[in-house]
Amino acid sequence: MGLIKILATFFIIYLVFRFVTLYIIPPIVRWQIFRYKKKFYEQNPHLRKDKENQESPPKSKPSDQIGEYVDYEEIKEDKKN
Repeated sequence: MGLIKILATFFIIYLVFRFVTLYIIPPIVRWQIFRYKKKFYEQNPHLRKDKENQESPPKSKPSDQIGEYVDYEEIKEDKKN
């Protein structure tokens, strides 16, 4: 009977630990990160990347300016001893 109580206790502790790590801790961590991020950007507004201040992505070069295509052929050499 003592072994069953110990196993049941460990199982309950495991379930509580799993519930806490899956459903309680992640929202708390997200909330803390949001707070620190907000505080950081209040202290460093020059580092904020606003949508209107973002640079446009670099445009790719047209294919005729990239370079020329070189086709290589394999040359098989006969090695006779």
